[in-house]
Amino acid sequence: MARPTTASFAATLPAQTNRAVVEFYVSASDAGGRVRTWPGPTDAGGTQGANALYQVDNSTYTGSQPIYRMIMTEAEDALLSEINNTQPGSNAG
Repeated sequence: MARPTTASFAATLPAQTNRAVVEFYVSASDAGGRVRTWPGPTDAGGTQGANALYQVDNSTYTGSQPIYRMIMTEAEDALLSEINNTQPGSNAG
């Protein structure tokens, strides 16, 4: 990560295939050794247990309504599918 000015930072990300889900977090430290991450730690011990995600999408959308997508890791998707298949009264499965 490079620091082009005193108020901003920049990074170059490697190219990804279409529909790839990328999981990441940002970490910064100062001269005093203090470290911060985004998203922040998930516990008082500083564990980086939750990261941000984005999905590469090379398609072109020409509709007039916004599109919202839920981006999950494969593990999260599997857990959601399992929950849907084991809930009482579920129509799944």
